[in-house]
Amino acid sequence: MTPQKFGYMNDVDRLIEQTSVSQVLAHYGKPLPEKDSGEHRMDCVFNEDCADSQYGNLTVKLNDVINRIYCHTCKVRGNLLTLLHGLETHRPPTGGRLRGEEFKTAVAKLREIAGQPSENPSPVSSAPVIAESFHPTPQARPSASASSSATSSAAAKLTNTPLHRHEKEAARALANLHEELIVDVSEMSPEAAQYVRSRSWMTPELMKKWGV
Repeated sequence: MTPQKFGYMNDVDRLIEQTSVSQVLAHYGKPLPEKDSGEHRMDCVFNEDCADSQYGNLTVKLNDVINRIYCHTCKVRGNLLTLLHGLETHRPPTGGRLRGEEFKTAVAKLREIAGQPSENPSPVSSAPVIAESFHPTPQARPSASASSSATSSAAAKLTNTPLHRHEKEAARALANLHEELIVDVSEMSPEAAQYVRSRSWMTPELMKKWGV
């Protein structure tokens, strides 16, 4: 798992821990839990047919760090992100587990509910103003030829070269680094294996997709 991906997953874990079930349910206008611990029972948000069953309740564990959920009829299980996905789409995760775009969409929605800023960086629009401040008078500005030369030089430095075509052998070897990704917990270090086992949604497919 790369440091960047490890940091992202830690951020998601903290986001789940810091956002209460009540915050999520209130956002969708659902009845709130009457207590802060134990189990909260509510109508299934994944399958309308569950309402016709005497076992159609969805259970949410309030004193669980990740708020595990389980529907006693359609058998959907997961955590706070899975519950949010059901409230938003009214269907279970594709394949039974939250992953890929569904996972990222649920995380983005949870950030919105928790009042956290989006991960997408804002465009920098003040660059021209800053550049202008360094050249207050026409005499202080570089000549057109010097400016053109600097622009060409910068463009040359920013040229993208695919890793598999890089002139250095060490860089070319990085192109296939993802093929060495370990997704089998039996082959991981004890710390990594414990981390993956404690997060049931971290399937081999998800780890391959995210490159962790």
